[in-house]
Amino acid sequence: MGNWKTLHDEGYSRASQGDMKAAEDFLMRAIEEARKSGRSEEMANSQNCLAVVYKQDGRGDEARTLFESIIEAQPPCGELGSAYSGLAELMCEKQMYSKALKLFDQAVENFIQYRLGLDLHFAECSLLQLIPLMLNRVKERELEEAELLEINDAVDQGFRVLGLDSNLEPQKVVEALDHYVDKAQDEIVGNVDSQSRFHETGEVLALLWGQQLVKRFGWQWTYVRLSKAEVLAVASPDRSQIVYPLHFLCECFEDPELDCTIKLAFEMLCDEDSPEGEANEYENIMESVFRIVPKEGRTRSLAAARLPE
Repeated sequence: MGNWKTLHDEGYSRASQGDMKAAEDFLMRAIEEARKSGRSEEMANSQNCLAVVYKQDGRGDEARTLFESIIEAQPPCGELGSAYSGLAELMCEKQMYSKALKLFDQAVENFIQYRLGLDLHFAECSLLQLIPLMLNRVKERELEEAELLEINDAVDQGFRVLGLDSNLEPQKVVEALDHYVDKAQDEIVGNVDSQSRFHETGEVLALLWGQQLVKRFGWQWTYVRLSKAEVLAVASPDRSQIVYPLHFLCECFEDPELDCTIKLAFEMLCDEDSPEGEANEYENIMESVFRIVPKEGRTRSLAAARLPE
């Protein structure tokens, strides 16, 4: 195997299979191949991949060195944003939250520059984990009238995707959406090429879901701002609870083994005996609602994935 793509793809495949030693070998060879050819984007791609391998293998210092080497080289591509984001996550693990926030800002700027929407979503997903730790820095921006109209248009598209009547009660809409996500995840497991198609429909379905929270519980659309980043959310009036619908659906379609808890969370909100958080806590309910035993075919929940080891 002499070319970069063959080496890189094999390294990625071995990492996915849990064979970290072989993954490291192939990715190091891919890095060297890209270095000899002077292809900075390919080199940074393999370095980022290898850094993730190191991180998963408990070799955080080596991962940090790789991320920092990419940042020092400043390749003109989205791989630079991935390095900023990866290094930010390492800073979070060390509880260096202010530094992590600055790195996330740089990642977001890079992903916007290169129009990498999916990468931006996942950087924001990681960024959201900082909100409970930095509540004093959280600000909001009200949606403009044009933005609310765009949400309404997307909601109408969401009804069409699911084949539902727009007058259907929120509970039934949420049940249909939860079922759709389950079926989509099953299809992605069997055919990973279908993943991009579901990501394309994810935005309108996410906004449809959020609108059911608005309709049933009186929640409100808002942009949550942490430093330079702003993320669309739907929140309870007292800001004790919040949902980031675009990001949750994005994670479900990206990781088909993630247990979709949209219906479960809605039912718990309907339960008058369910405990409520304190005002202005911005508790992400999708990280606090989970099944002890996930649905058939799923192995983990978003909540469990966020728990410290």
